[in-house]
Amino acid sequence: MRIRSKENVIEELEILHEKYGVTLIIPEDDLFTVQQKRIIELCEGIAERFQGKIEFQFPNGLSVATLHEKVIEAFLKLDVNVVNIAIESGSNRVQREVIKKNCNLDKAIKVVQSFRDGGPIVRTFFILGFPGESREEMLETLNYAYDLPADWCNLGIAAPLIGSEMYEQLLERGNIDQSFNWDKAFFQ
Repeated sequence: MRIRSKENVIEELEILHEKYGVTLIIPEDDLFTVQQKRIIELCEGIAERFQGKIEFQFPNGLSVATLHEKVIEAFLKLDVNVVNIAIESGSNRVQREVIKKNCNLDKAIKVVQSFRDGGPIVRTFFILGFPGESREEMLETLNYAYDLPADWCNLGIAAPLIGSEMYEQLLERGNIDQSFNWDKAFFQ
């Protein structure tokens, strides 16, 4: 994977803003916050150059694991008006054993609150119905989501995408009809 330099990104933003009048950027990048040092420098560079000129929204679910205090502070230097945080389950067991995400749920509360205190609208993502997830764990997720200080919560139903571990597990158990045309199900 090749990652663009801070200077290259800022140069492109200058062209978009100066030449085309762009005032809103919506980066769709699932790995946006993975490289901590880079993202802090990038956010600070963008804020220095475009404060009050360009707003940002982050529609992809940012990972709690990568959202440390300094990263959140850097984000908040931007004119961010919407941030989405992917938590996915309010059950520690589902986090650890089923989806293997290991999202620290206590940290997630702090991350949501930090963004909330900083001003942007905060949305969270949760998924219900993972194979092996009990009704009680789904209720645990709903209660956790309800108690979060987020502005709103997006709830989805687990979908076994072809090639995923979930798909293979359900296929092995005989829960998936291989003749089903997944093109007709979603993502059209």
